[in-house]
Amino acid sequence: MAEERPPVEMSQPEPLSVLWRVLSAPQTLLVLMGLLALTLVLGTWIPQIPPEESSDPQAWLAAQPGLFGQSSSLVRTLGLYDLYRTFWFRLLLVLSGLAIFVRAVDAAELALQATGRRGRASAMPPPWQSSLPPRQVPAPLPLAEVRPRVEEWLAGQRYRHEEVQASPESPSVTLIASHRAPSLWLRPVGYAALLLALAGLFVAGSWGWQDESVQLLPGEIRSAGHGTSLAYRLDSFRLRMDRHGHLAGYESEITWLDGQAEIGREVAGIGRPARQSGLALHQAGFVAAVQLSGQTATGQPLRLEGSSAEMGSGDRVLVRFALPDDQPLVFVPLLDRFVALTFEPECDGGRPAVHLDLIDADGENRQRLGSLGSSGTLPLGDGQLSAELSFVPVLRLESRPALALSFAGALLALLALGLAWALPARLAWLGLAPAGEDGSAVGVTALPGAGQREWLAGLAGGLEEALHDGD
Repeated sequence: MAEERPPVEMSQPEPLSVLWRVLSAPQTLLVLMGLLALTLVLGTWIPQIPPEESSDPQAWLAAQPGLFGQSSSLVRTLGLYDLYRTFWFRLLLVLSGLAIFVRAVDAAELALQATGRRGRASAMPPPWQSSLPPRQVPAPLPLAEVRPRVEEWLAGQRYRHEEVQASPESPSVTLIASHRAPSLWLRPVGYAALLLALAGLFVAGSWGWQDESVQLLPGEIRSAGHGTSLAYRLDSFRLRMDRHGHLAGYESEITWLDGQAEIGREVAGIGRPARQSGLALHQAGFVAAVQLSGQTATGQPLRLEGSSAEMGSGDRVLVRFALPDDQPLVFVPLLDRFVALTFEPECDGGRPAVHLDLIDADGENRQRLGSLGSSGTLPLGDGQLSAELSFVPVLRLESRPALALSFAGALLALLALGLAWALPARLAWLGLAPAGEDGSAVGVTALPGAGQREWLAGLAGGLEEALHDGD
């Protein structure tokens, strides 16, 4: 007959204890890390406002393309154009750091108890919380004989065991048995590495910056600014085609300069920035640059007028697309009409092309002059229009200090937590208590985890055989 136990008196949990349990729950950390990963993806996908434009974000948004510009109320309301400086992003970092810190403390405390000289202190919460359902192993022996048998069997199975501090008046005994206990330190190391990665993200978000995208022609130089003496020069830009003649990628050859001295050369491609002294130059895309000139039927130069001061006017104009979906205009006074240019990064043949249309001042009566995949000549009225076509990269310079620290921390965390999963430590609590007049009972439980249920069942089965051996 099992021993009757007094009813457990329910106590009101303390608010700090409840908060600690919420932060230590693995689901909390998974949700926070998922939101953090989503934020980083959005920050890479959505253009971020440069610091010099932060005083007038509405004007900067108005210059952005449709989905990310002034028309997107979601981008404006949530501040997605300046993610790393928003209050909710920093709050997310703080909450993630707290959750990781709590789990690191719990994991370090557990490892210390399993590998140290002392068992769990009596003032700590009982180990049965957040654990697997206990398995009961009955024994037809008094407690004085059960304990030596249990300890002998644990030693034979190469389990290290320690007695938990208990009240002197209590007849029961609690043991902590462990196998591969040093592996328990892998989890606190992994969580500490995650904290390091979060610290790097916080530094990168607080002191990092991102310039507005720029377009460079080969040979052009742009200063890095922000108090540095560095600059970068575009040496060449090329499109890469696959064996079918379709666009497969593009890359820019960059030379880094410190004053007049060349200090490094790199190639920037899609997802592969050129780096120098903490700066990263990203390949954000490419657009077309078209130099137009024309002749009348009599062979005289045709006057052209660009729609912006940057294009210029005269015998030649240089049309540079500010954005891939721009439609710049060039006025032809002789015809009193406009030439509209449209850039298509991947035309029907899978290659970039520029379409030229002749339109009226009101945008009506559109007449296709032709499409160019390279330099060429098109008919224009009784004369002709010559186009020298080139493609220029869209480059974006940014600085994310301590971002390498974040990657190193994330890599170390992945390695440590992966090893903790592949080489799990075995840790069990064994509660030995009298049961009936001459019998005893051994309650066995363990923390949840991969393969823990099967291992706990095997441990309970082995104890049952040891306690009934010779009966």
